[in-house]
Amino acid sequence: MQIDPQKLGYQCFLVILFELSIKDYSKEIVERMSKFSGVHDLIRLSSNFDLGILIHVKDCYEVMVIHEEIAKMPYVKKIVSAISPVLHRWPARHTTITTF
Repeated sequence: MQIDPQKLGYQCFLVILFELSIKDYSKEIVERMSKFSGVHDLIRLSSNFDLGILIHVKDCYEVMVIHEEIAKMPYVKKIVSAISPVLHRWPARHTTITTF
């Protein structure tokens, strides 16, 4: 089954990459970020960044709220984010959805 995020009011797709000053802190950040509406992927990375968060957002105001909440989180050394309009149904065809 696929959903059309636009029909649910989501206009944009936000990707946030986190670099943490203390790597063991990622579990708490995942817990805090998972409370945001629209979060659908939380990914542990093995690169210059430690975590990736994928979120559908409704508007620019929601992006600003998310960034303000991230700014309050300890041990977040750096974030990089990118935003794109919602163009496709989610998830992509033949993608398995799981929970952890």
